[in-house]
Amino acid sequence: MAGFKNGLQKVGDAYHYCFRINGQQYKGSTRAHDLQTARKVLEGKRQEALLGKPVTPKEAPTFALLVKDWLAAHARTASAGHRRGVEHISRIWLTPYLGSCPIDKVSQGMILEARTRMLEAGRSMATANHLLRVVKLLWNHAVDAGYIELVPFKIKPLRLQKEATPHRIRLQGA
Repeated sequence: MAGFKNGLQKVGDAYHYCFRINGQQYKGSTRAHDLQTARKVLEGKRQEALLGKPVTPKEAPTFALLVKDWLAAHARTASAGHRRGVEHISRIWLTPYLGSCPIDKVSQGMILEARTRMLEAGRSMATANHLLRVVKLLWNHAVDAGYIELVPFKIKPLRLQKEATPHRIRLQGA
């Protein structure tokens, strides 16, 4: 914490904070360029650390807004194929059913129903499992962004039978 005056230090354009509460160190950027705003952010971070949760929880977005938020947040870090896959699964299979629903109101039954609709449309079980991975990815992003405290459901993927590979097949009569 050397160099931090009253918990703040200017690093480049923005102020960074560093403080300890009960022996645990908290560090990060305030993303503020002026000292007055940085002090307000620092006090908010101290309150969060003392209470163990954000002082002002964010309002949970709708599912459609969550997808847009994830795509914007990962525009430069995720590969184009990954973003395209998340966008495709969301647009085709989830947004028509969950698009206007706030994410904190989505239940496990709604996700299972979306998976069932996908299977009834003739998609494979592996594709239905991909839908579950996308849902898990989006809800974990919502937790990281502070929209919800934890993912409200845990759905196990469908079990797939492994295909026999040619080198494992024994020749009959050999």
